[in-house]
Amino acid sequence: MATRMTEEAARVVRTRFSSTSQSLNGAALDLRALQEEISSGAGEFRPEISDDAGNFQRSWRSVLEILSDSSAVIAGNTNAQYLDLTDVDNGS
Repeated sequence: MATRMTEEAARVVRTRFSSTSQSLNGAALDLRALQEEISSGAGEFRPEISDDAGNFQRSWRSVLEILSDSSAVIAGNTNAQYLDLTDVDNGS
């Protein structure tokens, strides 16, 4: 006997993960402006933190892009496959 979630439940999950993916992608794009704000806000210390601000921005953009991609994959795969546990139990 194969068990799948209802289409309504799957739609809720897909919507939630799609929205999460879009939000994370938007946050990653917002970080581009943040690097400049951090650097310009440092005033006379700008040269000292410029490289680190860039590294900070790049590392967080990478994290957010990975999370965004993962959320999109989950949304796309929700309820797309199933495992018949009866067959597993029977050794099939």
